[in-house]
Amino acid sequence: MTEGRGPYRKSEARRREILDAALPVFGRNGFRGGSVREIAELAGMSAAGLLHHFGSKAGLLLAVLRDFDEREAGLVSAGDPRGVAALRALVAAARRATGQPGLAELGVMVAAEAADPAHPAHEPVEARRRWYRDFVARALSELAAEGRVRAGVEPSSAARTAVALMDGLRAQWVADPRSVDPAGDLEAYFRGLVTEDAWPVTTVPAGPAGLAGSAGHSPAAATGQRREGGGQVGGATILDVARATGLSAASVSRALNGKPGVSDSTRATVLAKAAELGFTGNATARALKSGRTGRIAVTLPWLHMDYAAHILSGAAEVLQDGGQSLALGTTVADGGSVLPALERLARHGVDGAVVVLPRSAPAEYARLEAAGLPVVLVDPVADAAARFPSVTLDNAGAGRLATAHLLGLGHRRIGVVTGETGLLSTRERLRGVREALREAGAELDPDLLFQGSYGRAESGRSATLAMLAGPRPPTAVFAFNDRIAFGVLQAARESGLDVPGELSVVGFDDDSAALMTPPLTTVAQPLARMGASAGRLLLDWLAGRDPGAARVELPGELVVRSSTAAPPDRGRAAK
Repeated sequence: MTEGRGPYRKSEARRREILDAALPVFGRNGFRGGSVREIAELAGMSAAGLLHHFGSKAGLLLAVLRDFDEREAGLVSAGDPRGVAALRALVAAARRATGQPGLAELGVMVAAEAADPAHPAHEPVEARRRWYRDFVARALSELAAEGRVRAGVEPSSAARTAVALMDGLRAQWVADPRSVDPAGDLEAYFRGLVTEDAWPVTTVPAGPAGLAGSAGHSPAAATGQRREGGGQVGGATILDVARATGLSAASVSRALNGKPGVSDSTRATVLAKAAELGFTGNATARALKSGRTGRIAVTLPWLHMDYAAHILSGAAEVLQDGGQSLALGTTVADGGSVLPALERLARHGVDGAVVVLPRSAPAEYARLEAAGLPVVLVDPVADAAARFPSVTLDNAGAGRLATAHLLGLGHRRIGVVTGETGLLSTRERLRGVREALREAGAELDPDLLFQGSYGRAESGRSATLAMLAGPRPPTAVFAFNDRIAFGVLQAARESGLDVPGELSVVGFDDDSAALMTPPLTTVAQPLARMGASAGRLLLDWLAGRDPGAARVELPGELVVRSSTAAPPDRGRAAK
């Protein structure tokens, strides 16, 4: 059915019909791939009539986006919620969005295309992000004024991270609804920003052994052939199909998108070869003319811990300032392996990736390198990662820093509870401990060295109880993360020891260390700076400045609180 001559119905009901017809088309194909003819047919009118009604295809898209924003922002701001109520409204919106896949897919697809300033949706998409950033920043500022945000939370920075998180979670959910819980993960992030009385925190399960808390250290840079930008993990690109068929990329694009200008036989050949190569069709193909999607994948091991949130904050600020949108993925369900998450995100096209705490096997790193996608690693945990540019903590230097602090107080019998020994972070921190002791003319007593687990406070407790039961117990314990240190403090209390009067304790990470009893002396990782450095490396790479296998090491910072003091005047400290 098509419209007759003369003015057609411009009622709200008719407008609603058109917008409802346009939504799935733009959501599925984006602006460039969305067909006005298809939308018109779904709406039961002529293409000319549709364009007359909205002025242009761009006008139609903007109308759809306004409708999209009204549905989202209108529900979020209803009743002018403040403080925690405002944050809860965003969580509720994320939960509603999972019941509206068409709207979610539209937001993901158009946001990727709109990274281009010339795109008609560029300003509306940026305005939407600004609105949400201001909304979150206002809520956190109100809570900060009441003393109800955690130490170190800066409202504007946390708001930027929240918007990046919202965009990334939605992108991952659209790619694979089973892989992420947008509402649950957003709620966990917000709860991590505010005090327990503001939004009571429920118990959150720890990450898998070896991943929770701190991790890797990148070894010396290995060879690094340039991996050209714009590659795709998990499937062929439109250029691969062109090479395989001997056709131009433009001809392949017309064939794949049902455009005129190619014969039926050529179209059949292209479709067959695309299926054979695993080409899925995505924003990368639709952005062939510019060669970029404006989207960066960021993979994290989990979202509910400060470690990941701070790194994401730094990366999000740099990448968004560089005009990039973020697609977020988590690796915890895949055992820390990076490829499954990147494959999910690449279905909608990405130009590069920031990969946090990768725990992939050597063969997976080889596949990732062969894919040609620019990838920067943050805190890699394996030697095989050395072929990629990376940003990490100077773990050996941090181990020396903590040990030197205890030595300076007069301690010589220093117990050490490490993380998993297979991790670079563990080996490097332990190397730093040994170096500091040797420089002071001391050695690490094998009876005071225990392997713990970054994800289990109990490992710190059991190791400390074993040390204290020995013939020459320590006067101080250095735990390789704050979670382990919490267990050390628990063991001291159970043994009736005063901290720091009878036992000094140093942790690592500065993850809620100030909230422990007593407040914990620890080595703080510059997590936000690590994320920001990774973002800058990737932007430079996309701009044509290949980093090779560069490694950026940032120093840790010793934060002295109330859990360390000089050793007691008893025979426990070896002179």
